[in-house]
Amino acid sequence: MQMNNQAERWALRPEQVRRYEVDGFIVLQGHLDPQTVAELARGTEELAGRVGPIRPGTPRIQVDLIGEEYRLRMIEPVVDRCEAFARLPADERITGPFQSVFG
Repeated sequence: MQMNNQAERWALRPEQVRRYEVDGFIVLQGHLDPQTVAELARGTEELAGRVGPIRPGTPRIQVDLIGEEYRLRMIEPVVDRCEAFARLPADERITGPFQSVFG
């Protein structure tokens, strides 16, 4: 798959791809700007406030029992519940690195 110029801007360097292949993940420190990170943090808080109840079997969530209380581990899917997350699958800052690894 050929990358467009904008996706190439966000492509991983060869050493980053190798690190991904060895570790199975890569940390891209500072990859997203502070405004985007803040928007995603707000979206996360908003989602956490809308799901519930926080207990096993509730659709869309996974929980962990910590002490005597169930705590939210994951909400999925999120793209239809939060505009900030809905834009991520088409964001070249996200697709560029994926294309570097998976072609």
